[in-house]
Order: sequence, then structure tokens, then C-alpha cells
Amino acid sequence: MYTSKMDIKERVQKPDARAIIDSVFPKPEFTLEEAIVAPPQTENYAEIGAAFNYILTFWIARNHNSPEIARWPTKAGISTIEREYEDYISIANEAVENAEEAFAIFLENGRLTDELCLSALNLARIEAAYHGPRPRALNLLNRLGNSNQDDIEDLKTLYRTIPSQFQKYENITVNPNFGLVEFKIGGVDVDLICDGLLLDIKTTKKLRLNISYWRKLVAYATFWKASNEMRGLFEEVNTSVPAVDSVGIYYSRYGLIWEVPTERIYTKDKYKKFQDWFLNNAIEE
Repeated sequence: MYTSKMDIKERVQKPDARAIIDSVFPKPEFTLEEAIVAPPQTENYAEIGAAFNYILTFWIARNHNSPEIARWPTKAGISTIEREYEDYISIANEAVENAEEAFAIFLENGRLTDELCLSALNLARIEAAYHGPRPRALNLLNRLGNSNQDDIEDLKTLYRTIPSQFQKYENITVNPNFGLVEFKIGGVDVDLICDGLLLDIKTTKKLRLNISYWRKLVAYATFWKASNEMRGLFEEVNTSVPAVDSVGIYYSRYGLIWEVPTERIYTKDKYKKFQDWFLNNAIEE
């Protein structure tokens, strides 16, 4: 029987959470105004966005000398395929093996090849089996191993758009583990933490701060603070979480990073009451 965990996007879109976040944490002013530098080449927006997350992960691994990426969401996708989509497990395992080989070559020479771009697309498709919903997962699994050149070129342009700012960070954690909070509620699904900046990657053609984006950042900041407060309560659970003092978005089609200090969230009068309510709701669900 198919099951799907509730992710952050779904949590903050629930009417009660949406109403509370919007009233307690007003969306900040957004002043970025730049021309797009990597316009989409196809209409496969979500798929390209998910694949670029892997491309950026590869770049970080090579440029920050951190080849061990322990938390590829694809691995959770493989487990789900074994359980829910067993007809696809052979081709999915082959795709992961090919991706690992292409990644190893990239670590050596730093060249983004068509093969590595296809691997990123395949990894994103497999990951979709974990995140659901089922119809979309099946659609993407049916396309394992396939691509068109426009998708490949789109990913290469996004790769060339990665700003030098990522090179300046000393410590970058990909898909960080949120310790005890994650142990209790499942994956928090944060993309990156870069020197205290928690980043959500958005491969969108519009440079704007949607209210849904802001709600997710509030949720991430809340789960981080809760996890930090729980540190050390249970020795058997890894509760070490990288420090976070700001949250933001990397707009990959613009090569721009927008951020805001977490104090903007934590200093609200009703923050503590919100944190307790939000965390308890997530645990109950």
C-alpha cells in the first residue's frame, strides 16, 4: 500500500499553520531586482529544479573537497521503489550505479558532462518515488535513462551560473540532519547550511519571495531551534546540527542568494508558543 510522509511544504500549507505563520511572522520586504541569466529551456521545471540540486551538490563536493555525500535523498527513493514500485528497481539501481561512476569522474576532472547531467535527472526521478505523489513518481520512473538535449543544456547553464559566493563558504552541509527533531518527525529536507546560512534552492524563472517560500523558511528555522534545544537529551540519537543564524534562498536561475537573520523570527512575541504548537503537531502527524 502506498504511503507518503508529509513534507515541510505540505505542513506550512495547512490552513491553521498558514494563518498563524502569516500573522506572527509577516513576510519581509524583498528588494532583489536582476535580469534572469539562466532562463528555462523546457517546461520540465520541477524536474530540472530537483536535478540541479544534485548538480550543485556535485559542485560543492568537488570545490570543498568533501566527496562523501552521506544523505543522497535518492537512497530513500530506492528503498521506496523496492517496497512500492518493484518493477522499476533494476533500472533504478543501474541509474544510481551510473551516477556514482559519473560523479567519481567529475571529482577527478571537474568537467560537467552530458552523462553527469543525465545522472542528476535520474537521481531526481528516483527521489520522486520517496516524496510522491504516486502518479508523478510513476511518470518520472518511466523516464529513467531518457533526456532531451535542452534539459541537459539547461542544467549546464545553471551550473555555469553558480556564484563565487559558494566558493567563499568554509563549511557547507548538504541535506543536514536535524538531530532529534528529524528522529521524531522524519526528514526536514533542508537543502544546504553554509556557514550558518540555511538555504533553500529555488530554480524558478521568477525572482520573487512567494509567501510559500517564506513560510518554509520559518518552519526550517523553527525546527532547527527546537533541535538545538533538544541537543544532548538522548545519547543514542545524533543531535549535532550545524549552527544557523540566518535563512535564505538561492535563486539558481539568477545566481543570487537572498537571506534574512533568524532573529527576525525568534524575537517575535509569540515565537515560543508557535514553536511548541508547530513541533507537537508535526510529531502527532
